[in-house]
Amino acid sequence: METNGTDGTRRVTAMSKVNDPDEAKVQADTDLRDVMAEETSRGTKRPKKVRSLEETRRLTNTARLVRRKGYTEEEFISDLSEFVPDTASPEFRKLLKIWREFQRRFG
Repeated sequence: METNGTDGTRRVTAMSKVNDPDEAKVQADTDLRDVMAEETSRGTKRPKKVRSLEETRRLTNTARLVRRKGYTEEEFISDLSEFVPDTASPEFRKLLKIWREFQRRFG
C-alpha cells in the first residue's frame, strides 16, 4: 500500500509490494524453502506444518508493525486489518492494546 505524504512524496507502508530486489529474493527463497520442506515429506502431505509456518510469518509481520517508529494509530489499524480483518475481534483489540502500550513506553 502506498500513500502520498502531506509534502507530496510517496510513502511505502509495511504491507506494500516489495520493490527491492534483495527483499524479493529473500521472499522467494523463503517460499522455495517452504515448498522444499513440503516436497521432502515423501508423498505425505503435511498441511499442519504449512499452516504453522504461515501463522509464524503472520505473527512476525504483526510484531514488525508494532515495533515501527513514527507510525500513527490510523496507519497501524489500516495495516493490521490486512492480517486480522475483523476489527471487532478479541485478537485485533489485543494487538491494538499491545501497540498502544509499546508506543507509550518506547514511542
